[in-house]
Amino acid sequence: MKLFPPPANTNDPELYGAITLECAARAEINAPIRKRVFSLQVTSDKDIIRGRPTSWSSALDALAVNRDANGGRLICVSAGNVFINHADEYPIRNESESVQDPAQAWNALSIGGYTNLTTIDPAAFPNWVPLAASGGLGPTSSTSLLWDDNWPIKPDVVEEAGNLGVNPNGRTAEKIDSLQLLTTSANFQRQPLTIVGDTSAASGLAASGCAEVMKAYPDLWAETIRALIVHTADWTSRMKPAPNLWGSKKSTLRDLVRKFGFGVPNIGRAVASAANSVTLVAQDTIKPFCLEDGEVKTNEMIFYALPWPKSVLLQYAPEMAELRVTLSYFIEPNPGPKTVNNRYRYASCGLRFDLKRQTESIQDFRKRINKALDDGQRVRSETDSDQWLLGSDLRHHGSIHSDRWRGTAAELAEKDFLGIYPVNGWWRLRKFLGRCDSTLRFGLVVTIALPEQQIDLYAEIATQIESRVTVEIPSSII
Repeated sequence: MKLFPPPANTNDPELYGAITLECAARAEINAPIRKRVFSLQVTSDKDIIRGRPTSWSSALDALAVNRDANGGRLICVSAGNVFINHADEYPIRNESESVQDPAQAWNALSIGGYTNLTTIDPAAFPNWVPLAASGGLGPTSSTSLLWDDNWPIKPDVVEEAGNLGVNPNGRTAEKIDSLQLLTTSANFQRQPLTIVGDTSAASGLAASGCAEVMKAYPDLWAETIRALIVHTADWTSRMKPAPNLWGSKKSTLRDLVRKFGFGVPNIGRAVASAANSVTLVAQDTIKPFCLEDGEVKTNEMIFYALPWPKSVLLQYAPEMAELRVTLSYFIEPNPGPKTVNNRYRYASCGLRFDLKRQTESIQDFRKRINKALDDGQRVRSETDSDQWLLGSDLRHHGSIHSDRWRGTAAELAEKDFLGIYPVNGWWRLRKFLGRCDSTLRFGLVVTIALPEQQIDLYAEIATQIESRVTVEIPSSII
């Protein structure tokens, strides 16, 4: 669908959201039963204030959550481009120019750019060099470094966006074919192939990856596919401020995720688990709030018993083990004025995850979460906070949360109980709108790994699950 008509008949920017919704509707009417991933490459650098929602980004959030049909839509949107004219402007301009509207949408998978393209023909371009190093930030990729921390981490992930060449005569930054991606041409009869780049190309690559996952697992929800894309992403060595991120300051890690999101997705890992690195996926619903005696209260939390092969983990007790958790859900955007400055006034509801501490009983874990929610406090895990890479303060932005834990295999064996619980949103704070009894879908992805050992954890966990099924463990358990 073409969002913009010819220049003689331009659209009012105030209507971009409505026009985007109309484009999506026309595509779905044309083929209503087709599974699809939406990909939007049109962005605007106007009227975006440090990540706050706009009418356009709110329209994307509404399109994704798809409240009327009770089923989400998967939307990839480019983060928006920075135009580098001179080599000295990189990466300063990238770090100071914001991810563009509507890529701040909470429910969209916003795609930034990195590059591995560094080959220049020395015969055609003598003394030219690539602007960005291999694995580094794409020269046209925007970031959210200057955003307020109330708003989501954007971009969510990065894909190949091409590179620029540095002209030795004046050090201008220019496009070279070998530093761009190859694609089919619109005028394919005369010129079958052409070049493409920037975050538009990156968004197309991400949408293609999402479609591969959707094809492999047609029953997965949009929320869950988004979780898998983020869950399998990682940073290149060039992106990392230090080889070992675990010793980095939280401010340094904040800058990392607000430049590169969660890194580069690995679609192969998204569709298959390695023997020594097993991924568990759950899809579930939660009713966060309820109306009781005229007051909106927290209604429920959901707990999962994780089927870790404890006997195997204890055999390798001192070995280093890794755990990654990703939680994805779609918020319903605030139906009131769009110029909100508080995340709890914009999002319908938030969800959080926490795991049982190594020395904590299941009963104490439940009590800890219940007490914190009753007191209106945030649930904390101080005793193992230094083992989480991002930590609860940094990971809980937007509507997708991903973090990594590292410890010994013996410690991992005891971290076998996970809780999902709600936090405030306008469903609770705006009682008069009558949405406090609504239900929220979510996708949860959990991976454990023993990086140094070639143990078939997959077979061990499959055995655990089969044994639980035979004794009729509730279906909410993974």
